Amino acid sequence: MGTLGFFPVSKEISDARSLVLPTEGTYDERPSKRITLGLRVLNQSRNVIVLGTGVSKADIVKKVFLDEDSELPVSKISLEKGRLVWLLDKDAARCLPYKFLSQSSYWSP
Repeated sequence: MGTLGFFPVSKEISDARSLVLPTEGTYDERPSKRITLGLRVLNQSRNVIVLGTGVSKADIVKKVFLDEDSELPVSKISLEKGRLVWLLDKDAARCLPYKFLSQSSYWSP
């Protein structure tokens, strides 16, 4: 099990070859440095779980599911085999239409 921690403006998201990458950005108005799994690891995974909580994630969730924004880091995940699961709370899913949410308890962009 590992964690992906790209910042939205990360240049590292373009690196499809590395297993592990350093990344840095700003989190809560403070500089932050992290080590993250690379897309190579994620795209070869059996299961990837995306956790989205809070109102601050609502616009991002909308962009991924409805606008199909391919520039967001999470949009770069393309599993070769396996399952991409989204776990969202009400606040993070607030911009998604009810009809979309009521179709299934499991959905992916």
